[in-house]
Amino acid sequence: MDAMKADTWTARTSPTEETLYDASMTSHGPVAVGDDGVVVGKFGDEWEVLVEAGPSVSSNDLTTIDVTHDGTRVWFAGSSGALGCYDVDQRWKSDYSFPIEKTSTWEAIAVNDVRGREVVRVANGSGEVFPFRVNGRKGPEWGEPVKPHSGSTIPAMDAGPDGTWYAVDTSGNVFADDGGGWERIGVRNAQKDFYDIYADESGILVAAEEGVIYRYEPTAENWTPIKVGSENLMDIARTPDEVLTAGGAGTVFSRYRGGEWRRAETATEHNLWAVAVGDTDVAVGESGAIIERTDAAEPKRHEDFGDARWKAFDEKYLGLNGPENLDNWVDPEDEPVVSPPKEPIEDDEPDVSWEEATEWGEMPGDWEEPEEESGDEWRSRDELFGSNESSETTDGATPESSASPTPEANESNNSDESTPLAADVGDSAREAPTQNAQSESNTEPETAETAEPAEPAESPEKDASTPSTDGAGEPRDAATDDAAAEAASDEDDEEWPDAAESDADTWYDG
Repeated sequence: MDAMKADTWTARTSPTEETLYDASMTSHGPVAVGDDGVVVGKFGDEWEVLVEAGPSVSSNDLTTIDVTHDGTRVWFAGSSGALGCYDVDQRWKSDYSFPIEKTSTWEAIAVNDVRGREVVRVANGSGEVFPFRVNGRKGPEWGEPVKPHSGSTIPAMDAGPDGTWYAVDTSGNVFADDGGGWERIGVRNAQKDFYDIYADESGILVAAEEGVIYRYEPTAENWTPIKVGSENLMDIARTPDEVLTAGGAGTVFSRYRGGEWRRAETATEHNLWAVAVGDTDVAVGESGAIIERTDAAEPKRHEDFGDARWKAFDEKYLGLNGPENLDNWVDPEDEPVVSPPKEPIEDDEPDVSWEEATEWGEMPGDWEEPEEESGDEWRSRDELFGSNESSETTDGATPESSASPTPEANESNNSDESTPLAADVGDSAREAPTQNAQSESNTEPETAETAEPAEPAESPEKDASTPSTDGAGEPRDAATDDAAAEAASDEDDEEWPDAAESDADTWYDG
């Protein structure tokens, strides 16, 4: 079983109001028997009546039922010697009531083997056990009855997987028959009435009064009493993972292997007489009460489903709990849910260089914008290429302009006649050096007046360290040069300033 079933049972609509005493799980679904010979079953979505008045239509009560190993045929028995079977595949009833002229009430029945080869034991209220065998289409072939003990009523029997028969009586005795005859195997000092017995590979379970279950371990030949509740436990069943028992006042107890006994919520207060386990677990009882359990819940903790299943869980998922797969690690305290493995993500983005991405007009996926560097680390354009604007140096000198002189200025500089550097010098200032030169040298020819040079468009700037000269090659006065440089830097002045005449006079007089 992959998951624990819930502890909540749901009441179902019953097709009868007769008390149902026993139930079995067939290959088609659950089947139950009860008062007035009624046989009900659930082969679809709803419960229905399969047999209305028993196998002999005499409305004798049916108190016990068992199913073949292949789940295709159920055998039932009851009061006044009523005995029969029902084939769930063919929906076919057969009547074998009053065998060997026995009309006593049958209390218990147990079936071994499959349909057509059944080996059956049926017990009456006098403590007698009657064996019979089915051979194909022939009716039951009866053997000699045997009384296992003193004659107490035998309310239940079962057949073990190895062919051993087991029976309990109302005096606290358990009997076994492995083919060599019945013998008592327990229970010592039980002092309880026994109501049902269940046998499988794991051992034997007996349901008793006052909420006690006895567990037998064949290898140790030992019985262990277990106190489950206070109500009488009328029936017991087991799966490889769980034990279920039903009893008075709507009581159902369950226990998963390695866990604890838990009382279920059954939605009924009727006494429950039988329980059957399968895909849908059912319990039946008084007044036709029927409850079912179908919901399932994942086990939460270790003790809920036992050491064996926990070990199997560890072995199954141990490979997912290693450090190489931490995404799928499963905590034993949590629900055992394993994450699906992660599929690798394919990178469809092509490797693109920056040059290719620039040509395509898009950025490559892994390109990152370079961090903006501090302005102090970058050299200015003026430092790299110079400036077109004039600026004063620290010593007050005017730096050379990076602009090339105009063609007119170059032509003027290359002419034979000297071009005065001071732009603010008047006509009298230009005539003064000529007259002075004639008075000092008699070898120079006397000139009436000096030819006036063409006015340049823009005078080339000279280095501040180079002294200016006049037309005769004599050095100029420093004050005159400074005034000329200041005038040359003023691009907006189109007229000669008045200060130029006083400067020229001062230079002439000095």
